[in-house]
Amino acid sequence: MKLRKIWVLPLLLTLVCSVGCGGKADLLHSYEKVVSSMGSLARTSEHKLIGTRTCGSDDYTGAYAATCRQARGKDVVFGGCSLQARRLQVTGSVACQSGFVQLIVKNGSDELWLTPDTNGNISQEITGSGGDWYLSVEYTDFSGSVTLCSAYAE
Repeated sequence: MKLRKIWVLPLLLTLVCSVGCGGKADLLHSYEKVVSSMGSLARTSEHKLIGTRTCGSDDYTGAYAATCRQARGKDVVFGGCSLQARRLQVTGSVACQSGFVQLIVKNGSDELWLTPDTNGNISQEITGSGGDWYLSVEYTDFSGSVTLCSAYAE
């Protein structure tokens, strides 16, 4: 609830400036910039990541790798907020020695759990509507490795 209140002030300022200074396209562009910048706040900052992230062309794409020993916590690896729908291909692998790891894609209130095949590989195309979209890795006493790659689907 507090995060929603934080969004209101920049959004109102942007709307007031845009309505007075430009047309509908300018208003949508300004709104998209505010929403996008606020969405990046939900991703785990670089220095707090359990793994390492290599950014791609935007906040929705890139690579992630973690080698863990008894890791606990959550890395929100990719994603953000946008008016645009996105179609992404998520690939990677999980090698679990012990513990538990969950790979979750959240798009608004919808959740999609990525499940590795019997060899530990992941390959899934994900279509997300506009709004918030995040790929997270949640660790519970996890020892092993996780690799992920998120790219726009062709």
